[in-house]
Amino acid sequence: MKTNKRMVMEFPAVPANDFGAQVAAEAWLDARGFSYGSCSVGGPQAIWYGDCRISKWRNLNAAEKQAAHATMDGPRGGTVRITLRAHAPAEAVAAFNRPDQ
Repeated sequence: MKTNKRMVMEFPAVPANDFGAQVAAEAWLDARGFSYGSCSVGGPQAIWYGDCRISKWRNLNAAEKQAAHATMDGPRGGTVRITLRAHAPAEAVAAFNRPDQ
């Protein structure tokens, strides 16, 4: 099934700033009402739509990892990718696809 909804958002690496893409991705999520967990070496960050506190990926159980509305990952100093999951609620999909202002 083809959809016109965006499911992945990428933030390119920022020269001379190891965390530039990460900071840009987090600001983009904040502006759209998403919450995200702390960075964790070797794992993604879990993302939920709405205001909530999220643990590092390694501290989430299997059910919590599966329930995440999206994930954010990428190497230090590289491109950061946010992937919205198919089971994300309609409000999360709408926020994710809101045009940049």
